[in-house]
Amino acid sequence: MNTTAEHGPQLAERDWSRSAIVRLVQDVTTASPYSGLGPIHRRAGRVMTLQQHGLAGEPIDGTVWSTSGDADLTGFVPDEAVQVLQVLEETSPFLATPAEPVHARLARRWRQASALFAHAIADTASADRVMVHAHRQEVTRDVKNQVTHLRYNARPLGPQDAEVLRLAADILDQVVQPGASGYEWDVDSARTAAADLRTLASDPAQAGSDLTARLRAADAALSIALQVDGAVGVDAPRLTPQETEAAEIRFGARLAAVADVE
Repeated sequence: MNTTAEHGPQLAERDWSRSAIVRLVQDVTTASPYSGLGPIHRRAGRVMTLQQHGLAGEPIDGTVWSTSGDADLTGFVPDEAVQVLQVLEETSPFLATPAEPVHARLARRWRQASALFAHAIADTASADRVMVHAHRQEVTRDVKNQVTHLRYNARPLGPQDAEVLRLAADILDQVVQPGASGYEWDVDSARTAAADLRTLASDPAQAGSDLTARLRAADAALSIALQVDGAVGVDAPRLTPQETEAAEIRFGARLAAVADVE
């Protein structure tokens, strides 16, 4: 984000915010005087979710990231210490900057999660599998939240909504498989929901009076997909802090490699 004008920092034209998954490129220490916790040291290579934000009319400061949206608990990470891997949400400070459609951002994140998963099949380290499944689960959860929003937002479906439904169908087909994560799942209902989502997406104007019920079924099927990936973490052995840190660094390298391909 270019935030410097010829005569100094640019001013935000509106309230702005940015949330992203980042990989640390140098060791950092964060602390908040109000959290009751001591300084937290994180090694280079670890992955975090960080935030930036500002108010309309104020100088845009992209030099630092926050670890929390709670001002009393947040720590700060300098921008030069991070590599942005995935932007989760973003509202630009500039009115002329178009917002990326939600479905496009989610689709990109899903492609990356799928690529990570394809490489994780051969993993023998339980911690590595857990992190890859947890990452895929987060994308599924965000897509499910969009479907839930459509379910409770009484309005006709539009073209962008149709893309979200197609993505949800892809997730159901890929995640809810017989024997996935070592368990048996209700594959038939997931496949039925996926097929119906594609029908809705192909002609959203003809959704009909039963749209809410159809989206409720999709919501339930996506809950199964969340359980598929969540089961891996539940069954995994407990890790030491050192093992967890090492696994997070390996995961960060993998996610960075996938993000570079995009």
